[in-house]
Amino acid sequence: MRAFFVGLMALLTSLHARSQSGVALPPPSLRSVTAEEQPDPPGSPTDEALAFYSKLTGLTILRAPHLPSSLPASLKPQLPQETNAAIAFLESELSKQGIELAPHGELFALAVPAAWSNSPIAAMVPQIKKRSMQDARPAPATNPPPDESHLPLNPEELLPAGAVDLRNADFEPFLRLYSELFNRTLLRPGSLPHLQIKFVTQRPMAKSDVLYAFETLLVLNGIAATDDGDKFVQVVPIEQVPKLLLRAPKAEPAEPLIDSGHIREFGGVSWGPGQPKPEARVHANDLVAYYAELTDRTFVPDDQLGRQRVIFKAQTSLTKPELLYALETTLALNGLAVGSDDAKTIRITPSSDFHESGKAPK
Repeated sequence: MRAFFVGLMALLTSLHARSQSGVALPPPSLRSVTAEEQPDPPGSPTDEALAFYSKLTGLTILRAPHLPSSLPASLKPQLPQETNAAIAFLESELSKQGIELAPHGELFALAVPAAWSNSPIAAMVPQIKKRSMQDARPAPATNPPPDESHLPLNPEELLPAGAVDLRNADFEPFLRLYSELFNRTLLRPGSLPHLQIKFVTQRPMAKSDVLYAFETLLVLNGIAATDDGDKFVQVVPIEQVPKLLLRAPKAEPAEPLIDSGHIREFGGVSWGPGQPKPEARVHANDLVAYYAELTDRTFVPDDQLGRQRVIFKAQTSLTKPELLYALETTLALNGLAVGSDDAKTIRITPSSDFHESGKAPK
């Protein structure tokens, strides 16, 4: 198995270690199973009921946030022995609590509040399209990275049932996994809503199916992922999508690439066992200082604007113009821009009108 897949599984393991239970459910078979064969799922009675429903139907639950959790006790003792009857019982009991369960394609079921179907987000879910098998392949490069750990998982490879096990996963690790699976660099504001994701794959799935599930979960949580060229995705609250400018530069065939491992990370750091913890860079001052290095200019820090938190991590190798664009867009999504009084120095300026004006930072 290639190094990327090993790295992916290590990341999934670390994310699962953050889950409430700390113990993965055993991979289920694809046959129908009765409630008596199920282990006790962790969490609230509502979590347990949804886990039983997923097991009995073979469908992976795509769960909206803030579901009612008013089930008074476990439904397991009341589950009928016959599978279809048990499924109908769970649907009925959850409906009484204001939770609708709706099959969504062959692999998924939506778990949403009862009034959800009339919401704006409900209208957006059908617009989400399954990614092409080619979407997550890296763009051709004249000098590809020598380390095969940068290669994405083969889109034809199946992730085994239960391989993606995120129960109460924090949103930031979820976004990191999305970036790695998609092999795209995320451009996003530093402050997105603090969300928790509950998602466990019930069947073996192709990478494209997992990506579809992740993008549906983002929309269910009020977040949109919008393609920006073939290396970037802008991740913002849904209401901000109309203001986005998607203008990523296209790399020229002969342009040299900067390996992603040599591009500075901002807003969070990662390091392997036995490695020293790298310097944490979390503020706009840090990012614009890096921009100044790349453009051979001097940076003048700002004690106010420069303290704003930013997040950026390159997932793929980038050309210098692509990297500068990514840094500029990261600032813009935080209401900031690179300003200049002369050809030798740069500073941080407000950029609340960046997306409306369409003017790139100078």
